[in-house]
Amino acid sequence: MSSESAETPAPPIVTPTPEPIPSPTPTPSPTTTPLPTTTPTPQPSPSPVPVVAGPFVWQADATWGACEASCGKGQQTRPVRCFAQGSKSVVEDSKCSAATRPANARACTVANAQCDTWIRSAADFINLKSRNFKVACLESDVNMAGNTVDDRFISALKDQVFDGCGHSISNLNFRTRGLFEYVTNSTVRDLSLKSAKVSVKGAGTFATFGVLADQSNQLILKNIDIEITAGSSIELMGFGTNCGGVLGATVVVTSMGSKFRPISCLFDVEPPVELRVGFSITVNPWCFKTHR
Repeated sequence: MSSESAETPAPPIVTPTPEPIPSPTPTPSPTTTPLPTTTPTPQPSPSPVPVVAGPFVWQADATWGACEASCGKGQQTRPVRCFAQGSKSVVEDSKCSAATRPANARACTVANAQCDTWIRSAADFINLKSRNFKVACLESDVNMAGNTVDDRFISALKDQVFDGCGHSISNLNFRTRGLFEYVTNSTVRDLSLKSAKVSVKGAGTFATFGVLADQSNQLILKNIDIEITAGSSIELMGFGTNCGGVLGATVVVTSMGSKFRPISCLFDVEPPVELRVGFSITVNPWCFKTHR
């Protein structure tokens, strides 16, 4: 074996070049729209609830009101309130004891020196015919139920005053004539006729009717209230007929503060008053409603 032979060299070790690691792509952040800033609306503070503190007592005015009647018997009133002493305020009546409530009304009487004759009952009114008076006054309301105006009643007022004092005469029946029939140079005042039933029939050359008076001259009316019941009727068949729901044939009349309901003098009628007439008629202006 030759000494010149040599060993075969080993192949060189090749170190691989590392591959570069790619950098991660950054993910973009989502874009957000900022919300508008709102200023809260201030809420009003609740109103304080008033404290109602007892004890609760009645308080009545020391002063009474005027008597409702202009003369004779009437009624007067005064305010009565429930009062909370702790809160010093007026409260609903239910907080006070009904058993201790003071009266808020009482009877009263108004004197009238002009009245020389007082009417206190139906009999007094009917007997007025026999009395010689200047001023007759109603002391209180008079119920005439069952009575028909006829010759028992006073037939005429002449140079006299009839003062109702703010009271009423109720439930009279009218069939042949008015309440006073004839009135001359007189005054009727402060009177109510309530629930008057009128069923009048008349005939002749001159027929006339009025609830207050069939005929009048120089009459003064003041605060007169007349109410006729439903179903009333007036039938006047005279040649020259005068009809007035309140007054029949009149010459001079002065009226202040009066109201007449529901009284009609009509050809074509409607409830509650029916009127049938003869050949001619004079419709008096003292009707509640008139037309031809």
